[in-house]
Amino acid sequence: MSGELVTYTKETDFKKDRYVQFIMAGDVGATNTRLRVSAVEANHTETIYDVKYDSGSPDKFMDGITRAILIARNKYGIPNIEKAAIGVAGRISRDRQICTITFLDWGQDAPIVNMIKELGIRQVYLMNDLEAATYGIRLASKENLVRISAEETSLPQKENYELILGMPGTGFGDGYRDKYGMSKPTEGGGRIVAIAPGDKMEHDLLLYIHEEINKKRSKGEEQRLPTYDYVVSGPGIKRIKDVLLRQERYVNYSPEIINRINSVPENEQPEIISSLALGKDELCSEGREDEFCLEVMEIFCKFFARSMQGIALLTLPEAVFLAGHIVSKNLTIIKRAFMKHFTNHANHEGYLQRLPVYIIDNEEDLNMKGATYAAMHLAG
Repeated sequence: MSGELVTYTKETDFKKDRYVQFIMAGDVGATNTRLRVSAVEANHTETIYDVKYDSGSPDKFMDGITRAILIARNKYGIPNIEKAAIGVAGRISRDRQICTITFLDWGQDAPIVNMIKELGIRQVYLMNDLEAATYGIRLASKENLVRISAEETSLPQKENYELILGMPGTGFGDGYRDKYGMSKPTEGGGRIVAIAPGDKMEHDLLLYIHEEINKKRSKGEEQRLPTYDYVVSGPGIKRIKDVLLRQERYVNYSPEIINRINSVPENEQPEIISSLALGKDELCSEGREDEFCLEVMEIFCKFFARSMQGIALLTLPEAVFLAGHIVSKNLTIIKRAFMKHFTNHANHEGYLQRLPVYIIDNEEDLNMKGATYAAMHLAG
């Protein structure tokens, strides 16, 4: 099967007898699945290798796990992988045995735990990917924490505290950790966007999404309403671009810029829009930010902030974290635009202003780190 192997520990340097057990962590996304095999020594883990492959079907998923197990056995002499924790982008059952992956056509209630156990891994902990990422915050480097809230705000000085995490990607994922240190997924991205838009652009955007998600609605079926998943995500950035181009002030905007964006596939357009907004694209003379793309990203930040505000007021956390590739890529824009919308509330402005809000930058492994923690401490 096709895939990518990343080795962290060379076979010649690996000393199997040093370790007490071997574990696997997984991150099943809408595009790719990553698996990580680690060795456990007391309370310390050492990453041995990662395997990355296509998430297209349950069969491909099983092939990938089989491959990861064979690498352990044939290259490193590891007889058994005892525990695994797998994070998936979607809903999991209360007994953590089955899941429905949001952006993959695996069907309802995929029996993922039994599938893995059939390959000889007897202890499997199934979790939502944002639940894994929220555990991963424990292992994030302090050097990668960028505070964007007021200077007087700071993280609680204790091991466990209530926090929320927002990670826009293919969809909008968010997680919650309670005061006992236990992480839980939420479905904040699935919340209906506020009925009252703030201006014509927001009205047009919600109408555009409404039309998109109701195209295949059968006669008599109730209309579906736009959720934050459709805005606070990579595809959401593309939707904002499409709608903003219809606004009068941008109807005749630079064909060179628009052609640059539209010259790549839709799933790659958010990356180009970000580069143009940051002044980092080849078309940005002297590093100048593109006006149109900057507004696209500022609208994205507005909806991102409003959604996180709603989750904060529901859970009343002690800290807020933002993470993921989109956040890191647009760090300077988010630093500038997020807080003014996050704290804009008629009744709770003071509380929101006192909340510490941090971006976790350059932590691409957050999900995998959290899944490794869960495999070590929660699988059983």
